[in-house]
Amino acid sequence: MECGRCLSNRSWCSAYWACSVSRSHCGDAVFSGLLYFLLKKGFEKTYLLLSVLPALLAVMTIYGAFTNSPSLWPAEFWRYAGAAVNSVGVIGFAMLIKIRSM
Repeated sequence: MECGRCLSNRSWCSAYWACSVSRSHCGDAVFSGLLYFLLKKGFEKTYLLLSVLPALLAVMTIYGAFTNSPSLWPAEFWRYAGAAVNSVGVIGFAMLIKIRSM
């Protein structure tokens, strides 16, 4: 699990995690940009269809926060904070569906 910046082969190397996080944020930014482009160009049905993916991931994360082992989180606070943040996303998606169906 070497990222190029990290000279060790440890999975908990801070440089490795920095590389991993930046890659995932880059993918998130591209996906968000695609969704924004689709919405602005009038492809609302495609936007809603693609928005289901992040909503499902958020629901799975919320479910995991309550069913997985507490040892997967650095502290109990972060377990419930993550569930709360993802709940806001799911509520936002539900509001989007409600607004678009009117």
